Parts: sequence; structure tokens; C-alpha cells
Amino acid sequence: MRKSRIEKQLKNELRQATPTAFDEIWNKCEEVSAEKEKEYVVELEKVAVGVENETRKAGGKRTFATLTALFLAMVLAIVAVWGATAGWFKKDGGGNGIDKPTMSKGYFILDINPSLEVDYDENGNVSEVVGLNADGKVLIYGMEEAFVGKPYTQVVDLLFERCVRLGYFSAENTTNAVLVSATKDVGEKDEVMTENVRKRFAELFVEKKLCGVAITGKEDPSLKAEADKYGVDSQKYALIQEYLALVEKLGVESEIDQEDYAEISIREIYEALEELEEFKIGDSVSDSIEGLLEEMEDALEQELGEDVFEELEELAEELEKAKSFEELNTIAEPLLDLLQRLELGAYGADKEMIRMTQDEVRAILNGMQADKENLHKPTEEAFKEREEKHKDNYDKEAEEPEGGFEAWQEENREHFEENWNDKKENWQGHQKHQRETPVR
Repeated sequence: MRKSRIEKQLKNELRQATPTAFDEIWNKCEEVSAEKEKEYVVELEKVAVGVENETRKAGGKRTFATLTALFLAMVLAIVAVWGATAGWFKKDGGGNGIDKPTMSKGYFILDINPSLEVDYDENGNVSEVVGLNADGKVLIYGMEEAFVGKPYTQVVDLLFERCVRLGYFSAENTTNAVLVSATKDVGEKDEVMTENVRKRFAELFVEKKLCGVAITGKEDPSLKAEADKYGVDSQKYALIQEYLALVEKLGVESEIDQEDYAEISIREIYEALEELEEFKIGDSVSDSIEGLLEEMEDALEQELGEDVFEELEELAEELEKAKSFEELNTIAEPLLDLLQRLELGAYGADKEMIRMTQDEVRAILNGMQADKENLHKPTEEAFKEREEKHKDNYDKEAEEPEGGFEAWQEENREHFEENWNDKKENWQGHQKHQRETPVR
């Protein structure tokens, strides 16, 4: 017998037994919640008392029928509480009688470096997953269509598995982390979805036995007032400020104006940042070479003349003006020539120091070239390289920290939340650090 017919039969039989109390209880079932369950138990008890009184008045002649009705009433009450909670009796339910989940259409951003945007509809089903940066495109390579139509929770699980498979999360890393931020289509921050996604990532770190945290990022009071002026949240405003600071440092023209702040999407901001990636690499190379020259100057201060240092400083300043890899290499040539002349005229420890500086400058320039190639590498090629590199790490588990993984998460979550912007810079700067660290 179908559920709807069973409910109808129970409803009719109970109405015949307790016609006055039935409608009140049934109507309440349409708006039942877990918190009101006790109230309905009380109502059920009232029905039972009423039935018992009727039985006594009838001298016990209706005992069997009454007990049957009471049993049906109890069954119906249980069905009503369970069913109403599940949405069976809601007037706005779907054709199968089950109410659709209440949520707003929107998207959530995952910043792991990879950075991703996951769009979903009112039912929580994913409509699109977009890689916001090069690593984001690598992470979802070949799966773009596979995400579509799946519940967002299932997509989160698939993305986590991909992060492990491609080495973005690993047992060797104690700084595994993901920053989650959900926004409704109307532009309002979605706190419920943010917490749902954050919680699932936190659970997955524990299930997979990895030291990792999922964070939402705390509102920065220093940015909130300014962000409110433009009708954006402080995290979006911080991302805009990151872009503008880079534009100013590189001396290029900004593509984002103040009147764009509220309308521009997170995806568009990431695209604007991606366009500056080549400039960012060149700028970091310039900074690291300048740092090496300063180290050398400090070490040789007593031995070399002031005019030599002035010439080195002038060449270093020229490096800052480079707007491409080719131009940077061209400017670096006279710098290397000068260092070579200095080496020829130096002796002992001074000679060794100058030679080492030359080697490190060349290593930095070579690293820049490798970064340039990675920056423009096809997504498929980058995906296959990562997959091959991390194929032996899929099943590794981190050594369980003292107190367990959940305790580790809670201890570190606050720290990560308070420093989420710095953490992001650390992710992005990992390769830069490897390139800049002098080999002694």
C-alpha cells in the first residue's frame, strides 16, 4: 500500500475516534520542528485521555475499537512528527512529497592554492566548478563536467580526493589548509553554507588522517569599515587591495576602479591577478637579486670603493624597471659583467664572496625561466606532471599528533583564521622561497 493511502486511512480512522482533537494536531504537524516534538507528545496524551473517558462512558462496549483507534493515533503521531520534520506534509513540497532543502543559489570559494569557485543552485546541486588560478585549473582538469548536477557535499569530497592525489594536501605537510567563503547570488555572505563546507573539509582531514584545518577567515576590523563603504565583505575587499597593491608596485595600470568593487566578481579579481603573474615573478627576482647585492656589499664594505657600490645600486634599480622576463635578463647582463670584473681583481675570501654572488644571481635567473615555463605550461601537461610526482603519496597518513587530529585542528584553526591572508601569501610564495634561498 502506498504511503499516501496509508496516511489517508490513518487520518480517517483517527478522525472518527477523536474528531475534535484530530484537526488541531494534524495542522500543527505541518509546521512541526524538532523543538516542538514534546508539545505534540502532550497533545497525544490529551487525545489518549479523551479516548479513555469515552470508553468509560460507553461501559467498555467500545474497548476494542477505542484501543485500536488509540494505537492508530500513536502511530500517526509518530509518522506526523517524523514525516513533518522530513517535509512529507509541507504544502510546497515536491511531486514526491519530500520538501526541497531551503537554501539560496550562490557559490563558494575554496582557497587552497589551488583556488576554485563552486557554483550551486537552490537545491545545493553544483552547476559549475571553475579554476580561478593555474593550480585551480590543474586540480579540476578532466572533471569539469563530472561535477555538474552533483550535490555540493559530494563535490567537496571529490575535490578533497583530488587535492590528495595531486599533492596539494599531503601527509608530509603540517600546514594543509583550505579557506572557505560562500556568497549568495544576491551578493550577501552565506554563513550557513560557509560553515557547512568548512565542517565537511574538517571532517575529511580527520577521516584521511591528515594534519589540516578548514577555516572561514575572520573579518578584519581594519578593513571592514572601508569594505562597508563599497558594499563588499572584508575578504573580498582584501583581495581587491592585494590586486591594487601589486598594480602599484609593478607600475602598471589598474583594471579595477572603485565603482567596480560591488559588481566585480571574485572570479574576475582572480583573473586580473593572474594577468599580473608574469610581472610578479619578475618583481620577486628583482627583489632577491637586490638582497644578494646588499649581502655582498655588507661583507665587502671595507674592501671595495664607494663608486663600485654606487654602480651596483644603479644596476639593481634598473632591474626594478623590467616589465618582462626578456628585459630582466637583458638588464642583468651588465650586472653579471661587473661582478665578474670585481672577482678578477679580488683575493681570498672577497673573491669567493663575489664568485658566490654571481652563481646565485644566475641561479635566480634560471629559476625565473623555469617559473616562466610553468606559468605558461598547458593544463594537461601540468596535471600529468603533478599526478606522476605524487602517485606514491596517495595513501600516506600523517603521524597522529598528540591529542588526536580533531584536537590539532581546533588548536591550529584559530591561528590560521587570524592569519589567513599571511597563510595565503605563504602558499603562493613557497616556490619563490625555494628559488630565492641562497645555496651556500
